Amino acid sequence: MKTHRVSEWGSVPFQSTPGEPGLSRQEAERLCLEAERFARAAGWPADDILSYGRLEIRAKQTVGVIQSRGCRLEILPKIDTGDDTLARRTLIGMLASVHDFPLSIGSQATTEAQAKDVLENLIASFLSRLDLEVRRGLPRQYIAQQDDLKHLRGSLDVTRQFTVLAASPDRLACRYDELSPDTPLSRVLKSTCRYLGRISINPGNQRRARDLLSAFDGVGDLDPRRAIASPDIALDRTNVAYRALLDQALMFLRQRWQTIYDGDSTGFALLFQMNALFEAYIGKAARHLQSRLGCDVRLQGPHSFALHTDLGTRHFKTKPDIFVEFENRARRTIIDTKWKQLVQTDRGAPWGISNSDIYQMLAYAEVYDAERVVLLYPHSKQISLAPGLIDRFYSRDRDRVIDVATIDLSILTGTEAQLGEILQARS
Repeated sequence: MKTHRVSEWGSVPFQSTPGEPGLSRQEAERLCLEAERFARAAGWPADDILSYGRLEIRAKQTVGVIQSRGCRLEILPKIDTGDDTLARRTLIGMLASVHDFPLSIGSQATTEAQAKDVLENLIASFLSRLDLEVRRGLPRQYIAQQDDLKHLRGSLDVTRQFTVLAASPDRLACRYDELSPDTPLSRVLKSTCRYLGRISINPGNQRRARDLLSAFDGVGDLDPRRAIASPDIALDRTNVAYRALLDQALMFLRQRWQTIYDGDSTGFALLFQMNALFEAYIGKAARHLQSRLGCDVRLQGPHSFALHTDLGTRHFKTKPDIFVEFENRARRTIIDTKWKQLVQTDRGAPWGISNSDIYQMLAYAEVYDAERVVLLYPHSKQISLAPGLIDRFYSRDRDRVIDVATIDLSILTGTEAQLGEILQARS
């Protein structure tokens, strides 16, 4: 299968003649069609993933993998590293943090691991972790059974015994519980293994998925529609080790599974909007800092209104990305994440920040009585300053502070330390 790689806002040219680098127009059309299908299913604008041009297809601000018949396209985040492998590992690390699944990709240094795309890395991580847990034993639970036996087991079903079995005194209608691996959790994991084995193009992942399926021989099959719609799974102390695996399995199954299971095994997509992923990643890091910094962190809230009328009605509800409250509500900071690259310029607005972003932050400061608001961006080498707080502005009455800050995503292990320094920078 032909594979292509591009960064956000990058493009892949069309071939002028067969055999040249790039995509044929037919391959490009198929990829764009699959992208549109995914966008519709996700409730996004149809052209939010790929745009079809005269000489090329161009990626937007969505990352991940799209596959159509005979062709796969990997879209990587535009992180200022100059290294596709590092950009891929950063994306996978952000996904692992947001979705709370363990990940060993960061320690993998083999040539095979480095060569895999985002999807194959995620599949490899999931299958490796699942294989480890399965070797320790499949999750089991007691399931109610009914059977006609020669010897009493459990309790007697009196009604059935004296009606259906009235003429069969050698049989006893028994009700009992049996410890079984055929649980809702195991069915979801089995369904995910089968799905990943079909979409993977890596022989190692395909082989591991097949091997794992044999471990689920005593487990019933599950329609993926039921798996993603309402997984009837109870996690307790006996299967809590599978919590992260379940979350990751549902992440896979909630993608473009329809085309796989409706007979077309060639088209699917696993995609993420970088602005939403960046916000969720920073929000998770802020939550981890609560006890250390002595603050309360709320994500996507609280919800207050910008305007009120004399009649008491409220209008224009606001919803800050990250709301941080310090010292018994005496100090408040609001963080608004922006997945954009800042630009140093001597003309126009500082750092290329839009007027609308500034108006939004001033509104947040007023509505939530926050003394400080922070516009947070990914760091870029184009900025001559170190990551962290790079600029500070004040409202006209100097009651409000608007900070501009960046986070270096090239080493994710330093995210919480960087964010902590930004939050502790007093106005």
